[in-house]
Amino acid sequence: MIEEKERIVYFDLMKGVCIVLVVIGHCYDKLGIKIDNVHLWSMLEHLRMPLYFFLSGMFFKEYSSAVEFVVKKFNRLIVPFLFFAVISVVPALISGEEQFGFMSIKHHITWMLKYAGYLWFLRTLFVANILYYIYNKVVNRYNIKIQVLSLCVLVAIGWGLNQLLPQDDVIRRDYGMIFSIVASLLVLPFFFVASNIKNVLQRAGNIKWSRILVVFVVSTTVCYLSSEGGVYLMYAKVENTPIKFYLASFSAITMVWCVCYSLRKYLLRGYVNYMGRYSIIVYLTHVPLLGALVYSGIIHNLWILVIAVLLVMPVMIWLFKRWFPAFVAQRDLLIYEKGRVKVDFGAFLLKNR
Repeated sequence: MIEEKERIVYFDLMKGVCIVLVVIGHCYDKLGIKIDNVHLWSMLEHLRMPLYFFLSGMFFKEYSSAVEFVVKKFNRLIVPFLFFAVISVVPALISGEEQFGFMSIKHHITWMLKYAGYLWFLRTLFVANILYYIYNKVVNRYNIKIQVLSLCVLVAIGWGLNQLLPQDDVIRRDYGMIFSIVASLLVLPFFFVASNIKNVLQRAGNIKWSRILVVFVVSTTVCYLSSEGGVYLMYAKVENTPIKFYLASFSAITMVWCVCYSLRKYLLRGYVNYMGRYSIIVYLTHVPLLGALVYSGIIHNLWILVIAVLLVMPVMIWLFKRWFPAFVAQRDLLIYEKGRVKVDFGAFLLKNR
């Protein structure tokens, strides 16, 4: 049986694979490069963010009350969201994309809070956690059939709204909060499956390589056959049918599980696992870093850019853990005690570090 410490690291390894794929994808975007193999890109799109939501469901915890749950998620997701939405103006100033006066900086910050850019994930994940908390509280008293049926109804509402609301990406961007709610409905199955199978995965003993290989080959084949079009959860937009979308995404997640499970004994102390453990810091800092590198004209080659960003990440993790822990989900800014919520002003004091 896998030891408790190993089990935690094993899931961090999956998070590490996920965040590295996210970094690579954003490197493509920043350089404006289109991948030649469209189908391979579609498979990656069905994997990257669905896997992140799945892993969030794996670590889902209700806490003692609804208020504590909201406070915890606010600290982990909304505080970093607000902090990086504000400081995101700095790379734009450095790059010289615009001539920034007071009003234009204010406009930029407002635009970031509304549109969110790459920070959309934090906002959507926060909403998804709240929705799943409510769903779980309501249906957990019923049997699995009622739970699945209720989930299907919520997902159907999400897909219905997805079709009824405007399809224009600009409109979806400008009304990002609305589409975060729609996207949250679409990702609820990842939370549901993850939270229901996490105990099984945690208790998984030594499974034979031959069985893992069979599962990997089957899941890869299914993913390849069912992945079609892009997945843009930022806009709550999926260019695939609902059945194929979930089939492709869960198959892709299974692929990653097979790889990480098989290599867990060799990679537990490695770089990818470290990236997974602090994936929130990597996610928050890699896009501003990319912007600084690309717009400064220092790097133009894709893989040099990927390697440069990944090499700098341990330094970014150390810096933000040490100097800004409350803003990268490493320390609570809001404290919930004895039915009251208060601000921990010590989180702002450098002398405590």
